[in-house]
Formats: sequence, structure tokens, C-alpha cells
Amino acid sequence: MIEIILLAFFAGLIMEFIDSFLGGGYGTVLTPLFLLIGFALPEIVPMILLSELFTGLIGGI
Repeated sequence: MIEIILLAFFAGLIMEFIDSFLGGGYGTVLTPLFLLIGFALPEIVPMILLSELFTGLIGGI
């Protein structure tokens, strides 16, 4: 279980790097990756929206 959480964390970190420097693609790339890991779609959507909210707020400061 901890391996899946770490994989999801680092995947999100890499996708946020892509989103910040290349201007998009965070949810488009991360959603299929999370589906392949084994997360259900109702779990993925809130994770991506919340992470975008927090990183957008931090990036705007």
C-alpha cells in the first residue's frame, strides 16, 4: 500500500513540474496514470482538483 501512495505522490510531483514549466497537461497525463495504478475514477478527480487548487494557490503567492 505504501508503494502505491509513494508512486502516486511522485507521479503528481512530476506532473506538476510539467504543468508549471510547460503550461498544462497535469490532469490529462495523471488521470490515465492513476487509472493504471488502480485508483477508481471517483477517487482520481478530487485528488487532481485539490492538488491543482493548492498548487495554484501556492504558485500565485
